[in-house]
Amino acid sequence: MTKPEILPLGTNVYIELDAVQEHEGAIILPESHSEVTRIGTVREIGPDVTTVNRGDKVIIEYIHGAILHLPRCRKWIDTTKDTHRIVGEQQILTKIKNYSEE
Repeated sequence: MTKPEILPLGTNVYIELDAVQEHEGAIILPESHSEVTRIGTVREIGPDVTTVNRGDKVIIEYIHGAILHLPRCRKWIDTTKDTHRIVGEQQILTKIKNYSEE
């Protein structure tokens, strides 16, 4: 089996959400805080997308998007953690420039 390609249609965008970071010695936020918005990386874009490009860091609301569950693709895409989403371009809240996780 060859590696599958996820190719969004229209104005849809394929985003891989970043893992929620926990830092020692930092201010502790309620668990629900990370469920409001999430940062992710744009992996693929539909042909009609005009505001983001592959590789852009973006913020989306956590509840938005279709969660990808692709059992036959687990060799290439870990879809067991609900971090792979297809969202409409209009559901992207903002792009982040010069983003560093440190």
